[in-house]
Amino acid sequence: MIKQDFLLKELDVLKELKGKTLNKIVYTDPIFASIVLEFEDYSIVINNNTHESNFADLENESISYFTVDKVSNTSNFNFLVGNDKVKEFSINERIESIEIINDTINDGIYEISFDEAIILKTNQHDYTISRDWFFMETMNINVDGDINDILEIDKVIEDYKGDDNNLVVNVSRRVNKLF
Repeated sequence: MIKQDFLLKELDVLKELKGKTLNKIVYTDPIFASIVLEFEDYSIVINNNTHESNFADLENESISYFTVDKVSNTSNFNFLVGNDKVKEFSINERIESIEIINDTINDGIYEISFDEAIILKTNQHDYTISRDWFFMETMNINVDGDINDILEIDKVIEDYKGDDNNLVVNVSRRVNKLF
């Protein structure tokens, strides 16, 4: 099984957010590789990185994965894509819960488990940070959307199958509530 899940230390960073006030979200448009969550005393950078892997008999295929890093608010964060517009979304809401959405894909030969989205539940809204197909570095932010509308399992299956209509693919979705 190939696992593209959060590391335990990254989950610990997310668990620290319980009860903290999220001041704003900073990102580029389109969202490519990084989203910054700003709090009073520090920021969290969510990246959708890629690494080379041999997957499904494809050599050196890029597979994306989330990372979470805690940085000082005084850090001058530079987005990887300098040509895109940097946007700020003011929030000022207290985080009450965080959920991780994990999909496991099985085609009878290969199995891959990957964290597909983070849902930040505040006292006013739900902010879903999701990634596109796991071969891509782009991400999306959605406010108050249902996860199954944002990330339809049928779309995950369709993307995985590509042009192979004979391939049988199963996807199981799991919600992991951190707090």
